[in-house]
Amino acid sequence: MHCVDGLMRNTNTQYYYYYYSDIWKEIKQMRLEINEHFGKLSTKIVRIEGDLKVLTEENAELKKVISGLNQRVDSLEGQSRRNNLICFNVEEDSTEGDKQQLHDIISTVMCVEDYVQLDDTRRLPSKSTGPRPLIVTFRNSNQKMAVLKDSDISVSQDYSVSVRATRQKLRPFMLKARKEDKFSILRHDKVQIGDKLYSLTHDGKLRLEKTLKSPTTTATTTPPTTSSQEDDPTG
Repeated sequence: MHCVDGLMRNTNTQYYYYYYSDIWKEIKQMRLEINEHFGKLSTKIVRIEGDLKVLTEENAELKKVISGLNQRVDSLEGQSRRNNLICFNVEEDSTEGDKQQLHDIISTVMCVEDYVQLDDTRRLPSKSTGPRPLIVTFRNSNQKMAVLKDSDISVSQDYSVSVRATRQKLRPFMLKARKEDKFSILRHDKVQIGDKLYSLTHDGKLRLEKTLKSPTTTATTTPPTTSSQEDDPTG
């Protein structure tokens, strides 16, 4: 009887040994396959990360190129507009038919001297009910500046779309400075506060560009009677 029991135990032991041995082999094989699979995935991830790095670098370069092109376009557009002035609230005559008539009108209201030559004068589209703005193109910038400083009507520089957008974002900073009794004025696409000149960052903050050598410290709170109260006639 004891021999039979011993034989059965040995048989069961061998059975379980071979049974679990086969399971362990399967587990080891699965681990090898999983490791191999993860190895391939890791290789793919490394390759994708490399491709992504290249794409990121190329994207950064493209942004630089686009930014440079935009600046170039703005520069060219600014040069094409540098002899222009926009005049506001100039009464509009229904008989205005040609450029000479507009020349005569603007020459009268702006007290333009005979030596000042106008290359072009035209009305701009407007959604308001009042007179449409007049854009005047002078023969050269010196004549424009002379008229700008002496004009008795409301005038403005003819800025590009991007510069106008930047100036619109800078206005709150200028107005805030003026409320604090600080001298502040817009200069092209920058704002001067006291003796500091600031530009606008991409996230809408001010960045110091330079400290001016001859600061103006008088607070500007009363609008001038000629050019825009927020504008520097020279900029």
